[in-house]
Amino acid sequence: MSYHTIPSMDLDLEEAISNLEKELVPHTELVHILHKCRRERDRSLAVRLHACLKKVEVDTSLGNALVVLLAGVGCIVDAQQVFDGLLHQDANSWSSLISAYVKYHKPQHALAMYQNMQMDASMHYPSAHAFVSLLKACAKLKHFEMGVLSRVCFKYFRYYKMYSTHKIQVFDNYGC
Repeated sequence: MSYHTIPSMDLDLEEAISNLEKELVPHTELVHILHKCRRERDRSLAVRLHACLKKVEVDTSLGNALVVLLAGVGCIVDAQQVFDGLLHQDANSWSSLISAYVKYHKPQHALAMYQNMQMDASMHYPSAHAFVSLLKACAKLKHFEMGVLSRVCFKYFRYYKMYSTHKIQVFDNYGC
């Protein structure tokens, strides 16, 4: 297989995916193409890219970037499948799925992801972006009285140590 000599970041995204479909893109360029596709937020290109990547071995870095891309364009089922197939998920892939579940009206799935995240030995807390999504999920499900929001907030603040240093400012920043 001969590789295209022009780096994929210099190519038009459509051309880069076309070259990928023809297997003219080296594996080292795939993450760059994923990031470029994520910036474009084009669902049809993301779906094409995902189809191409089913033909290659997806490592942890590439897989996590693919989860972020697919979740960002609303392909939550595909994002979850890629996520579930990874040996190691990173903070971005966890946060992207949590946020996507809330954005696409599945707050109960977002809270379930958060609970799974808590059980993962390598992930103990959500990113700031995921935290805001968890607050939205709790609000959509009206779980305030059940204490879900309290547990989410407590764990977030405990791990980030934000409660003791910011108190009110943190809530002001998140618009609560």
